[in-house]
Amino acid sequence: MFSIVVPVYNVEKYLYKCLSSISNQTIEDFEVILIDDGSTDLSLQICKNFCLKDSRFKVYTKKNEGQGIARNLGMSYAKGEYLSFIDSDDWIESNLYEVAYKTLIHNDIDFLSFGVDFVRADGVQIKKFTNYKFDTISGPEIFYRALIDDQILSIVWNKIFRRELLQSNNLIFPDIRAIEDIYFSRAVAQKSKKIVFVNEILYHALIRPNSSSRAMTIQSFLDAGCLLKMEYENFFRDGPNELELQYFSAHVLKFYTYLQIQSSFRVKSNSEYIDCFNIINNNIFYNKSLKLASMRKLPFKNRCMVLVCRSPFVLRIISKILNFFHITPY
Repeated sequence: MFSIVVPVYNVEKYLYKCLSSISNQTIEDFEVILIDDGSTDLSLQICKNFCLKDSRFKVYTKKNEGQGIARNLGMSYAKGEYLSFIDSDDWIESNLYEVAYKTLIHNDIDFLSFGVDFVRADGVQIKKFTNYKFDTISGPEIFYRALIDDQILSIVWNKIFRRELLQSNNLIFPDIRAIEDIYFSRAVAQKSKKIVFVNEILYHALIRPNSSSRAMTIQSFLDAGCLLKMEYENFFRDGPNELELQYFSAHVLKFYTYLQIQSSFRVKSNSEYIDCFNIINNNIFYNKSLKLASMRKLPFKNRCMVLVCRSPFVLRIISKILNFFHITPY
């Protein structure tokens, strides 16, 4: 029923908890495809030990090329009707796939989305996403909502995908080292006809302060520009219609606003911080988006943040005040 792909890279401290949470599921009809992406610690040995204990686990090794390429390799080995991705430092509830199974057998859907929370190493819950507004969404609205992260988050590990949809549309992760799941999630959303939501937190994402995914540099902003260009060229091959352009432009504004807020907390050098702002300010998609009616597609809170981020110095001052009171974005 389920193929579970887990990319693994130097996570010996967290891997046992992750794999145990998969092994202890309340249903048994799944396979686990572990892709060791060139680990230099004991991660590969932990994977091999699980394979010896549980025949549903298989491990494959490759040179280090990044999480997206590792997931693509895992997808090529998958045999299940549905496909799931789990990051190797996270863990899941024991009934995740039982809940998914009961939902999937009663619905002809392209993917299922469930609740997720973000947890620090000390067990403190930082943020959660659940209480979805809808039971199902159909048609183009899936893609529009995915573009602006409205109900459909741009992460892959809170979803279970119909594998035939991915195969028939050749949907794979792009060959980039960062934010590859953002592109993949929206590419799947564009091809999907019906999705279902489960209002239950079934996945726990570990927040590691020093993890590479939390690093914020000038390269993060350059990567963001490359992602937007890739999205535009691949999602709108014949050019976007007016509604698509509005949603894409809203996505540009919201995405860059998120990056600016994160950089105001994480980039220590003031000159580098301003360089990041200038990269955004010179982006053709960003400048066009500011001139369109796309702001109306965003919630009021996001519109306010877009306006605040137009002044990097004000944003920097606000972040320093919040930092003083130990209030930071997760």
